Amino acid sequence: MARSQRLTHTGSDGSSPATRMRDAGYHPGYIAENIAAGPSTSGSAVRTWIDSPEHRDIILTCRYIDAGVGFANGRGGPWWTLDLATGY
Repeated sequence: MARSQRLTHTGSDGSSPATRMRDAGYHPGYIAENIAAGPSTSGSAVRTWIDSPEHRDIILTCRYIDAGVGFANGRGGPWWTLDLATGY
């Protein structure tokens, strides 16, 4: 996202969040991904998601047991990713 300056769930290679998780060696069952651009701190990124009903529901859903956070500085950012999943 930081390189392309586009807020998107699709990777620069066309990959989905689930594909990127599998490529990293994680085998997801349920998955969700929250993304944000602009919040200057992790707390403000989480606040952005909590203030959005759809993103808040993702965070509060009890089906996810694993989490991964990504951060990158760059023009149009900082850029944030929160991946939530249940592996199998």
